[in-house]
Amino acid sequence: MPADFVNPLPLLQALKQRSLLPLVVGSDQPVSDQTTASLSSPLLSGRTPESGFGLMRAAKGSLSPTDRLIFSQYLLDHFSSYTNQTNSGPLSYEVEYIIGKSGSDRVNLESTVKKLLVMREAINILYLEGNPEKHEDLTNEALLIATSLGAPETEPAVQVLLAVAWSFAESLVDLRAVLHDKKTARLKTPETWQTDLSDLSHLTEGMDGLTIDAPGGQSYQDLLRLLLISKKPASLAVRSMDMIEANLKTSRPLFQLDHCFDSLSFELTVRSEGKITLTAERSFSYRSKEASNAR
Repeated sequence: MPADFVNPLPLLQALKQRSLLPLVVGSDQPVSDQTTASLSSPLLSGRTPESGFGLMRAAKGSLSPTDRLIFSQYLLDHFSSYTNQTNSGPLSYEVEYIIGKSGSDRVNLESTVKKLLVMREAINILYLEGNPEKHEDLTNEALLIATSLGAPETEPAVQVLLAVAWSFAESLVDLRAVLHDKKTARLKTPETWQTDLSDLSHLTEGMDGLTIDAPGGQSYQDLLRLLLISKKPASLAVRSMDMIEANLKTSRPLFQLDHCFDSLSFELTVRSEGKITLTAERSFSYRSKEASNAR
């Protein structure tokens, strides 16, 4: 048993109990604490919206994979996120709101990175189990841990726990990389794997030094796209309308998206002294004048 041997499992288990944001963002990067608490009324998804006659017939059925991809790209292009903070509305992380639906930037960011962590852990543990060198490292380290605990016969079970812990550590470094505008590999290779077993016992001390900017890899925006594609389009649509409404409320506090209309027609009748009746019809529409008259 090496004199400087440290069992990393308790340390990594303790990391799992901590808040995820300080681990993947770092103490030197600010996190927005903006909320929607200042808005004058609940957003569209938080109330029973007004509805009209529904004259326009929408296509029924689920969106195709291509439609989902186009819609997710639209959201990434037009709404801000942690690495693309272009908005000055009540929330800075709008895409994270669309994914998480909390009224707090901090809560939405933490929820989003937790989902990304699970995604990355699955990819990383597959690499560990499929790479002969890494599998051998796991076997040797697991035997050391089991022996240090006085139960070498538990080595197979310890190896499973160690593989999970190692993939967790690698995933933390993945997220640290993408949140600092680097890219992480879609599928790991020996060249893009970032952590060694020796790093696990002091992971938080030099995580930035472990991150690799993988050429052709996935950025934070790319990972957000995967989350958006996995969500129900109806939920994404109503939450994106929340953000549109929230931004408009900053200059028009009483604005409500469901009080907008595409077209409106009404008839006004005035009767004078019970003898003369005047009737007028008016139509208002966002369409062209010709189209309005045609109706």
